[in-house]
Amino acid sequence: MGALAILLACAVAGTLVIQIGTASAASRGFFIYNHSTHALRLERVAPLIFYRAKYGCDNDICRRDGHAGFEGHPHPGAVLEPDAAPHDFELKYHVDTTLTGKCWYAAALEYKIEGTDSTFDVLIETCTFSNNSFCKVTPERHPAIWHCAAEPFAGGRKITFGGR
Repeated sequence: MGALAILLACAVAGTLVIQIGTASAASRGFFIYNHSTHALRLERVAPLIFYRAKYGCDNDICRRDGHAGFEGHPHPGAVLEPDAAPHDFELKYHVDTTLTGKCWYAAALEYKIEGTDSTFDVLIETCTFSNNSFCKVTPERHPAIWHCAAEPFAGGRKITFGGR
């Protein structure tokens, strides 16, 4: 009888984990770090077409048409405090069986830099052979004040905002 109870408990726990959702091999995590003195508030998660229409864009990511598809991400309004655990955006990943290196999924992330008139924008993309990211602070300020970097950690999936 005890073994049946343990088996039933495991089955229920497994069902809960499946329903809550976890990242799978079909997504790639992009991690946003805040090493500044300002909180970042996530304003929107949008397809690249939104970013191109708002700002224009000459980055390589903007020249491709990836679909915005996620297995999980913070909701708009989520706040990333300075030096807190990073925000994790699980962008879908698709293996291109033709091996052409096609980029299938991409998205634009827009953060408001709290207490300022500026935004921190991030573009992310998954391709068959790479993961790409790009970031920009708008309006542009002196690099000593605010800066961002899409670092080569895990193929461009670590994006850091910094400054005072």
